[in-house]
Amino acid sequence: MAPTKTDSGTPLSANAANLAQHALGHLVSRRQTQIVPALVDALELAVTDRSAEAWRDVSDQMQREGIHPTQICDDYVPEVARRLGELWTEDELSFAGVTIACSRLQAMLRDLSPEEPPDTSATGTRLLLVVIADTMHTLGAMVLTGQLRRQGASVKLMLGRSLQEISATLGSGSYHGALLSVALRDELSDLQATIKDLRGANGNRIPIIVGGSITELGINRVKVATGADLVTNDIREALRFVLKEMSGEAAG
Repeated sequence: MAPTKTDSGTPLSANAANLAQHALGHLVSRRQTQIVPALVDALELAVTDRSAEAWRDVSDQMQREGIHPTQICDDYVPEVARRLGELWTEDELSFAGVTIACSRLQAMLRDLSPEEPPDTSATGTRLLLVVIADTMHTLGAMVLTGQLRRQGASVKLMLGRSLQEISATLGSGSYHGALLSVALRDELSDLQATIKDLRGANGNRIPIIVGGSITELGINRVKVATGADLVTNDIREALRFVLKEMSGEAAG
């Protein structure tokens, strides 16, 4: 259940910190492999707090007690984002409130996942991750970007850019694959047209991979309807596919 704001005289930021401290008391300074619900509550309370900095206190406490920044980014941030979406759907949080909370989660991701210079890529793989969507979807793309970088890929993230800008970037020929993060509500026919334009821009040299909630329509259905080379939400599968294409290109 989502934490509720108190009517007591205690500031919300203090409540968030107290909730986090209580939860962390059970961790005994060891790395957690599972999400601690009370910490999700604390982080949710912090990002919806009146104080713009409350989330930093919770994040700092979690790290001091041994929760790795990677786990915060990959597990806790997405779970809080999911809760925010539910609160908005149930009219318990306004659109403005969701937007502010998501912007704070994005700030947390930037703090915990500093961008790596492209030339440090462990695999030599350069990827373009494209999102044309709303704030909630953008947050998920930022989480995905961090995960891809930790897998050794160099990633350029393009948010809310025009098809012309995206095509120009792909046309530079400096990428080994394009990943399109697509929402469920997006039309398959529109996605097909976008993929066709992107193939023309890069001379059909690189694979185009589709992921996101649109996969709920069915992997095969999306692949056939759009002409994507691969449809998946598994970043390891996506990277293996790109690396296979790279090795085939080198052999040719």
